[in-house]
Amino acid sequence: MRRYLAAGVPGEKLVVGVPFYGRGWRGVRPEHNGRYQPYEASLTEELSFATLQRDYIGRAGFVRHWDAEARAPYLWHATERIFISFEDTQSLAEKVAYVRAHRLGGLMFWEYSGDVGGMLRCIAASINPLLQCREES
Repeated sequence: MRRYLAAGVPGEKLVVGVPFYGRGWRGVRPEHNGRYQPYEASLTEELSFATLQRDYIGRAGFVRHWDAEARAPYLWHATERIFISFEDTQSLAEKVAYVRAHRLGGLMFWEYSGDVGGMLRCIAASINPLLQCREES
C-alpha cells in the first residue's frame, strides 16, 4: 500500500484484502521458526479460520508466533516442520486501523464461511465501537 500511495494512487481507490483462512507448508526448514524458509510441499487443504481455531492454534504441537514485519500471526510445528500463515483478529484489527489511518477505500474479506464470528465482528467493530474485536471461543 505504501508503494501505491507513494506513486500517487489515491487512497480511496485502494482496498485491503484479508483472508479468513490460512495456508500451510510442510518440510519447512526450522530456522526462524519456519519464516522465509524453503519447504518440501504445500498442505493440500485450505484451512478456514474456524478450522485453525478448532484444530491448530495452540493445539497438537502448533505454536502461534507474531511476525512483526508482516503484522500477522503464523503457526509453527517444530517436530513436524509445518508452517501455517493466517490472519486472526489481532492482525485484522491492525489492518482496519491502517485502512482508517491512511483513508483507504476499505477492506474486503473472503471466505465468509470460514469465520466463526470473530473476524467479521472485528470488521464491524471498526464501524460500531460498541462491538468488540475478539475471537469467539
